[in-house]
Amino acid sequence: MTPTRPWRPPTLLPAPHVASITARQADVLAGICHGHSNREIGQRLFMAEDSIKTLVRRMLPELGARTRAHAAALVCSGQVVVQVRDNSRRDA
Repeated sequence: MTPTRPWRPPTLLPAPHVASITARQADVLAGICHGHSNREIGQRLFMAEDSIKTLVRRMLPELGARTRAHAAALVCSGQVVVQVRDNSRRDA
């Protein structure tokens, strides 16, 4: 007779991290998720490669990622949910 294991409640997955990034950072993140290089993303968005590098560098801590590949993996797996923040200024 095989021993039975005690019943355990199902393991719940942790709630995804919500990252608030700018619309431009979201555009860059989409390019990263599609496997494009900084140069390719820059050409598609009509931006300098150094500007893309800066956006990536500032976005990684917000996503809780160490590298571009890590950021793409977190977003594609659903561990990080991206919220695009509104940066429009309203003058009173």
